[in-house]
Amino acid sequence: MKEKYNILELLEAILFIFPNGISLNKIAEILDKRFNIKIKEEDLEKYLYELKNKKDNSIYKVEKHYGKWRLTLKDDLQKKFIEFMVPELPTALINVLAVIASKYPIKQSELVELFGNRVYTYVKKLMEMGFIKARKTGKTLLLYPTPYFFKYFEIKDKERNV
Repeated sequence: MKEKYNILELLEAILFIFPNGISLNKIAEILDKRFNIKIKEEDLEKYLYELKNKKDNSIYKVEKHYGKWRLTLKDDLQKKFIEFMVPELPTALINVLAVIASKYPIKQSELVELFGNRVYTYVKKLMEMGFIKARKTGKTLLLYPTPYFFKYFEIKDKERNV
């Protein structure tokens, strides 16, 4: 069994086990703790772009998505498998996301009235997944679905009609 792996193989493995993406900082931490490889984030990013270029002739793509790197199927294949690719979202997150998508822009304080204080955790998670974005307004946040949300769920954006 192969015991030595090159950096590109390790990066591909790391991206594979983090389907929602992983930050450069976390990748560097894993490489350091698990493989005793110390690497600067700017060097790590160069390797990720090299891996991205190597995947050009593959069914997979490496992409930077909302500050996190991930390995996913290329767009044309994603469309073929979209029904099987629904993210592992708990029902509560799906409910919050549905309200945001149907009533945007919506104040986070309005969601708190509907769902209670646990909304703060849900909003943070949905932002981390790249489905929503926020803009500060007064003491609360104004929440919107992201272009990724519309692309992922193949829904037209009511404001841009795309």
